Amino acid sequence: MRTLSFTIAGFEVEVSRKRVKNFNLRYQSSTGRFVASVPLRSTRAQIESFLVTNESWIRKTHDKVAKMRLKQALNWRQTGLLPVWGAQFLLAVEEVGNLPRQQAKLELDEGGLSMLLPSSLLSANGPELSRWPAEDAHALDRLVDSFYHGQVRSAGGLLIPRLSQEIAVKPGNLAVRKMKSRWGSCNPRTGRICLNSELARYDEKFLRYIVIHELAHLRHANHGAEFWTLVEKHEPQARELRKQLRQVSR
Repeated sequence: MRTLSFTIAGFEVEVSRKRVKNFNLRYQSSTGRFVASVPLRSTRAQIESFLVTNESWIRKTHDKVAKMRLKQALNWRQTGLLPVWGAQFLLAVEEVGNLPRQQAKLELDEGGLSMLLPSSLLSANGPELSRWPAEDAHALDRLVDSFYHGQVRSAGGLLIPRLSQEIAVKPGNLAVRKMKSRWGSCNPRTGRICLNSELARYDEKFLRYIVIHELAHLRHANHGAEFWTLVEKHEPQARELRKQLRQVSR
């Protein structure tokens, strides 16, 4: 049985040629990936045509799974804990007198993780963040998103120049945003690297792996053997890290 890899709409699909009559595609919940089985004599063109035809189903299935995971997640405002680079921090809320609402922020230093909030916001809603009304609670979530965004931009901005020299590629601009379906992306034409801000939740080794993965796409646009040889040259644990990322995002 030979396994092939295709990327459809940004999602990797593992395809196995088997003794089957029909083309089959499914989402494998145990591994968090899309897998397909196709007849033994299927050509690459036939397989790709089948997968492209099912692109809409792939997108809808991924979005459905992502929403289910989101509902199951315990909100940080209930626990008071925020993960940052693989460590759990107990969030300390600090009241800052005349601080404008738009300047509220999170700060991470040797003393821990603090959320600086204006007195007006705390006096209106109280100290228990889990009891805040939806509008202000969403504002707190945006503060966390902004904090993660800054962490990834800072760390990624340091990693990319060094790793791009090691891999011998010239990347373009760095973009950071919160993504539902991918940890990173690369535009081979412009060299633009985009990183998921949610990477700041996990150990920095995962960010390093994703940066290497995306930089490698500047040499090899697909996920073929040459691509993985290059990735594993610079990160020998690439496949294990990839597997672990799939586990934490399930």
